[in-house]
Amino acid sequence: MAGWSWIHTWLTRSARDARAAKRAAQGRHVPWNVGRGPVRVVVPAGVPVRLDFDRRDNHRATDYVLIPALGILSTLVPFAASPVHIGPCAPGRYEFQSADGVLRGSLVVVARPDSPSAHASERHETHWPERLVIGGRAYRPAVAGASAR
Repeated sequence: MAGWSWIHTWLTRSARDARAAKRAAQGRHVPWNVGRGPVRVVVPAGVPVRLDFDRRDNHRATDYVLIPALGILSTLVPFAASPVHIGPCAPGRYEFQSADGVLRGSLVVVARPDSPSAHASERHETHWPERLVIGGRAYRPAVAGASAR
């Protein structure tokens, strides 16, 4: 029976630590509706971030947000702010967009002045998937400078 109490304690502590980390994440408001220009969000490197995508319409273009470099595809709730939790990232620029490419933006992660990578010239390449399938429907992300296929 002692083994079970140890497992229960370990699982409880892990869940509590995860909740505390999410609360400690820096929150950034991101307006996410059709008709807005590209969004740019700047955050410090090495810190967990919570992007609150504020979806103020029911247009299908705003159903999802895709951050391919971080492997994130999140469904957004209409007429509400939907949090997207991102762990600590290396300095660089991470592009995000709606599933069909109508909305887009970038997450710019800057090195803190006290970090060793603050003076290094790091560059993050964004790799877009060739095709994204959501709900049985295929989308081709619109990438600036890419040729139409």
